[in-house]
Amino acid sequence: MSGWTKGLFCFGVFVAVLYAGIQFGMPYFRYYQFKSDASDIVMFPGFSADDIKAKIVAKAAEDGVMTLDPGNVSVQADGRHYDAQASWSVPVDVYGYYHRQLDFSFDVNAEGSN
Repeated sequence: MSGWTKGLFCFGVFVAVLYAGIQFGMPYFRYYQFKSDASDIVMFPGFSADDIKAKIVAKAAEDGVMTLDPGNVSVQADGRHYDAQASWSVPVDVYGYYHRQLDFSFDVNAEGSN
């Protein structure tokens, strides 16, 4: 292989690996962003459990998380303690050859000042 062909081949491999990394990295980035936003929602006092659940589902759509089924979100409010749990799956397809289902879940809780 000549020098420029080898360089072009290596560049192509680099781009392919970078693309695959982005395909897998973005769902994790969205997960951490969404988990932080959900924690912020739970920390603000004065909302009922149903209000918090609705805000979490709306925030999921806003953050680009796959459609979060309200049935996969649960919120418990026990006096001043709030606990929210959610789970969802994101399909990842790399070049049409590699398919993987990434499963995410979180459990955030906070003390309110009610």
